[in-house]
Amino acid sequence: MKFLRRFLSASAALLALATGLAATAKPPAPAEPGHTLAHALLTLELEGTDAPLLTQGLNQLVEHAVARFGRPAAGELEPATAARFFRQVDESLVADGVIFPPAGRVELLRDALQPRQPADDELQRTAMNFANARRATSIAALRRAGEPLYYFDCDLTAVLYVAVAERLALPVFLVEAPDHNFVRWQSPGVSLNWDPNDGAAKSDQYFAQVAGITAEDRATFGYLENRSPARIQGYWLVRRGQRKAADGNAAGALADFREAVKTAPDDPAAANELAWLLATAPDALVRNGREAREMAEKLVARSRRINWLETLAAAWAETGDFPQAIAVEEEARRRAESWLQAAYRSDSLAGFDTTLAVYRQNLSYAAGKNAGLIK
Repeated sequence: MKFLRRFLSASAALLALATGLAATAKPPAPAEPGHTLAHALLTLELEGTDAPLLTQGLNQLVEHAVARFGRPAAGELEPATAARFFRQVDESLVADGVIFPPAGRVELLRDALQPRQPADDELQRTAMNFANARRATSIAALRRAGEPLYYFDCDLTAVLYVAVAERLALPVFLVEAPDHNFVRWQSPGVSLNWDPNDGAAKSDQYFAQVAGITAEDRATFGYLENRSPARIQGYWLVRRGQRKAADGNAAGALADFREAVKTAPDDPAAANELAWLLATAPDALVRNGREAREMAEKLVARSRRINWLETLAAAWAETGDFPQAIAVEEEARRRAESWLQAAYRSDSLAGFDTTLAVYRQNLSYAAGKNAGLIK
């Protein structure tokens, strides 16, 4: 954790410089090899486990991209440098076999850094991922040479871009949109977005339009803003906790979610994750309905979002107030139905109906889950 704290301190200085808060300060020195955002997050994931092959793979991906870019060319204007940086990092990662998975998501770096030699049927499925269309030539060449592939999602790939930029002391940041991450070169003179999926520059307006980002979304979640080091660490703690929860380690997940909220108190998604676990965990020693309700009420006071309403309903049920739980869950269902109609979608609302049936039997979410009534 000492390395992580050093990383947070150094990255905070870089963030201040790039946003003009320290425009007259001495530019930060390049990060040493092995001391980047990506390395700090991998250390966070491993929790003391020694994984030299994963670290070696990460070093290779980052240092190859550093070498490919080199340094800003003499007389090169900053907009050209920014565009060249993104283009050459992209080319390096593609050449090293960083591709998108055939299906689903890759949530953690420790999974993404596993070298893969996929069978033919799996390789064919990777070709179905739209983000791999432009990687097809490289995939085929690596396959013929017997070289490994690495499955990365947009956020994990974005972290690699930031790591390369840190090695070169360049002002590149991770940016979040709903269900997507990209990177941004941000300095007092240049702002340029880059989408790792497509390998293309895109405007804020593009991301806002495609994702339907509203002014409320931006105010609530900080979408399209440069992510601070603390916010990224909190995001990773949530991911680590989600993995533990999926593995049945509710107590470990609880510790991670609490640390995430402490690390990034401005992240409502982390707060909701903690509140949901407190309201619904199968382990009675982990559940705390009253605390969950207090947290969920604060979230709903900010915005009556569907998943936050579901968390509040579960918290009411856990504290034994089933009329309140039913009323809030019904509101969540109505809002979901309206949203689906507005989006011309026909997704099932069966999950809401199942949960409502459980609450109408005066059962908490956890009790319904343990009884097999909720899948």
